[in-house]
Amino acid sequence: ASAALRALPQRAASSSSSGGFRQRSAGGGSGAKVLSRLLKSQGDARGPLRLSDTLVQAALQPFVDEWRKDPKHATFVLSSLGKVKEWRLGVTLLRVMACQRLQLNVIHFSAAISACSVSSEWQAALGLLQETVAAGVLADTALYNPAISGLADAGQMLLALELLAEMAARKIARNTITFSSAISACEKVGEWTVALDLMEQMTLEKVEKNVITYSAAISACEKGRQWHLAIELLREMAVVRVERNTVTYSAAISACEKSLQWETAISLLVEMGAAKVQPNSISYNAAISSCSENWMLALVLLDDMTAASLRKDTVTFAAVITAYDKGVQWESALSVLGEMSAARVARNSVTFNAAISACKKAEKWQSALQLLLDMDAAGVEKTAVSYSAAISACEKGEQWLTALALLGHMKSAGLAQDLFCFNAAISACEKCAQWEAALRLLSDLRAETLRPNTISYTAAISACAQHSQWPSALALLEDMAATCVAANCFSLNAGLNACEKGQQWPSMSLLFGQISEFASQELFANA
Repeated sequence: ASAALRALPQRAASSSSSGGFRQRSAGGGSGAKVLSRLLKSQGDARGPLRLSDTLVQAALQPFVDEWRKDPKHATFVLSSLGKVKEWRLGVTLLRVMACQRLQLNVIHFSAAISACSVSSEWQAALGLLQETVAAGVLADTALYNPAISGLADAGQMLLALELLAEMAARKIARNTITFSSAISACEKVGEWTVALDLMEQMTLEKVEKNVITYSAAISACEKGRQWHLAIELLREMAVVRVERNTVTYSAAISACEKSLQWETAISLLVEMGAAKVQPNSISYNAAISSCSENWMLALVLLDDMTAASLRKDTVTFAAVITAYDKGVQWESALSVLGEMSAARVARNSVTFNAAISACKKAEKWQSALQLLLDMDAAGVEKTAVSYSAAISACEKGEQWLTALALLGHMKSAGLAQDLFCFNAAISACEKCAQWEAALRLLSDLRAETLRPNTISYTAAISACAQHSQWPSALALLEDMAATCVAANCFSLNAGLNACEKGQQWPSMSLLFGQISEFASQELFANA
């Protein structure tokens, strides 16, 4: 045996499914007997202990001559170990076989590489692929395909493409499975352009594309928000007579959803019925998500799911609540949250955040705060988005003290306080004429290394104006100019109001001039 093969991983992992597999494989000749011995020894081990080469050799020893005459016994054991994800045990067996000078062939290595790949051990799969050269095994498609598949599952696109190029350089035939796996690797990382390049290469090499090939390519386009290309691929499938299934349609609908093409998404869902392709929950979830701007249509699709006896999950309800949020249907959003709880569907931060946002838009700050408490009761972690929406709800409800308290809770929870949160809190102070609190928030904002914008300054200036605090208002306007924050008509009018209450006529005259200049620029820009 070569040094490289001896150096491969020697720790065999235990498998909860091993016992059940022994039952099914009993009576299958020497291969089944060796498999049974190996799995029994592994099952007797406590924890992921190493099943040593000595123990594996002991299990194999009585059948060495038989295996030397008929290599298919080894193939059976290696394939079976892959099915129960005992990849380390398979590698150990391969090493022991080499020590026993048993002939290792392409099928043996292919089975072992497959075992590593299905166990998400792509590094070990690559190690075995490299070892085939030292073992004198001729390179073959059967060796590369499972290795590329394992890399695809792990999202290792670059390595998968390297193997694909290596196959071409070594003049090893690349088939549908090869390319489909490589395209799947591209899909995992959203590299739709590379995926389409590979599709083109398949055409050049006259390699047949199947439903798996197209599904991976369409999913790559979906992740890249290339809905029109996804539709083109779906149409191409009909032309080349590759059957379109639920997966391909769902991926295309999802591509439309991500690109806000709700009309096309709905038309595809209708087309599925005409093509006698049964939509599933994923199909409907994508279609409902595309209707985020049309809550009534989302509700129709939800009813269709019920009629079709399809399971509604967290994604389904989150999409519906988001549609209700954008439609300011706060009561319906709360009703759906209750329905989720009754149906024992997990509620997450997305569903709660959308409901809080709906309450914010409807100026229902009490309901927004109750939802924050409900998140604690449901064991759902509050996010910065949760707090931002709740603070904004308090701003609309003129609850400045509550807004400040929520801002403090964010910091205590270790959540980043963003500009949106601060602006909402400053606006809450402005609506309640709390100018000192507004100025403190501006200071706190800077302490968090955030830069105030026009909204921040305008709200603070307006708060100062309500209490005739013209010096602070003018200081804020000067600060805006010094920090290159553009003043608008609202901030200038707020400063003018402060100066008027303080009877600061010269400053008023100056601000009048700035407002006139600003208005002239606006007229010129819109001309």
